[in-house]
Amino acid sequence: MADMLINIGAFIVFLVLLLGASIVLRDAYLSKRKRWFESRSRSTGSQENGIDSTGELTTGAKYALWSYMFWLLGIGGTIVALISGTVGYMINDVAKEKATQAALSEMQKATSSAFSEMQKATNTAFIDMQKSVLARLAELENAKVQLAYAARDVATESVPWDQPARPA
Repeated sequence: MADMLINIGAFIVFLVLLLGASIVLRDAYLSKRKRWFESRSRSTGSQENGIDSTGELTTGAKYALWSYMFWLLGIGGTIVALISGTVGYMINDVAKEKATQAALSEMQKATSSAFSEMQKATNTAFIDMQKSVLARLAELENAKVQLAYAARDVATESVPWDQPARPA
């Protein structure tokens, strides 16, 4: 993302410099052209172009100045609009990225704490189940031993039926 911003910034700077150079070259051309016309009009002895006999600008000269000024404002406005649009887009993109990262980190904290609690509960339940299974196996083993005593006692008829079997 940072490389893209640097590339876009460099491109915008290049465009501004190129546009500035073209404006300077155009002004230099117009200035040389004006001097050429002035030197030509002086040599012929006629009045300066764009000024009437009263010293006011002619309509053509006013229109030329007006179009030149709007041309400068139009180019400058376009450059400002492009730069502000690009910068606004970049700021919006960075703000969205930061907001997304903040939301994801908050969600990750919540899920990691829930996962750790669930893991602890599962471990506790597993240990409890393991203890109960071991206790049940011990009871079954005890029953097996008691059954073996009872079977032996019945086979040898050493214990009367009304007495309980020996504990293990």
